[in-house]
Amino acid sequence: MSTSYPEEPEDDIYRVYLPEWVTVFTTLTREAVNAHFDAQYAGRVQRKHVRVVDDYRRFHLQLWLPTLKGEFSGRGRAMACKADLDKHPTVATWKNRVSVVRRNSLADHALRNYGIKMLPADHPDGGDPDGG
Repeated sequence: MSTSYPEEPEDDIYRVYLPEWVTVFTTLTREAVNAHFDAQYAGRVQRKHVRVVDDYRRFHLQLWLPTLKGEFSGRGRAMACKADLDKHPTVATWKNRVSVVRRNSLADHALRNYGIKMLPADHPDGGDPDGG
C-alpha cells in the first residue's frame, strides 16, 4: 500500500541524507589545520559543525556534513531507508537528523551546498570572513 503525496509525485526521485563527521584535511600541526579551515571553510559551515581530532600523530579537520545515503524512485522507498537508519543506535540519539528530500528541490540543493557556499550574512557563523 502506497501513500500518495499530491504535491510530490510518488514516481519522483528522492534522496536520503545523514549528517556525519567527515575528515576533510589531515596534517602534522594544529596551525596548518586552522589555516586550512580559514582558507577553505570559514563562513561556509557553522562552528558547531567543526572539530579538530588529535590522534597524537596528526591533526584531522572534521566537518559535520550531510552525506548521501541513497537515492530512491518513490517517496515510500526513501522513507523506508530513513526508518532503517533511524533504528541504528547512534542515529536514534540524534533525533530527526535523517533527511528525505526530492532530488533537485531547494532542500536538496541546500544540503548539497552546505560547506561549499557561504552561509547567509545574517547567520552568526556566516558571511564572507573578509567582509566582502
